Amino acid sequence: ACISVAMSKRPISVNISIGTVLPIETTAQGKIWLADMGMQDRLKWAKQHELPPEAELAEIAASGFARNRGENEPEIGALSVPIRDSSGKIAATLSTFGMLNRFDDAMVEAALPKLKAVAEELSAEL
Repeated sequence: ACISVAMSKRPISVNISIGTVLPIETTAQGKIWLADMGMQDRLKWAKQHELPPEAELAEIAASGFARNRGENEPEIGALSVPIRDSSGKIAATLSTFGMLNRFDDAMVEAALPKLKAVAEELSAEL
């Protein structure tokens, strides 16, 4: 569920409403949670949902971030990182999203260090 939003200063932007519940299997945020789940919990989800391939989830777990390339909403891309509590469990995710054509590898390279830095600051507060 979306719990907070920071709006772009651009005159036209992509928006999400606070309280929106997003699917776990097709969003960058959800993929972070899935990649962090133990195999047994993930298999429970797989009984009711079509999950991303295990190789993608393993890559997310190893890299510490996830991308959405239009899987949830056509033409909308997202980049997400985990915010962890003091025990190392995911407490929330931090994401940026917008038009898919802007979410290329160069944008990820520019945004990812910033997202990770903010996520680390927030994690330190938990």
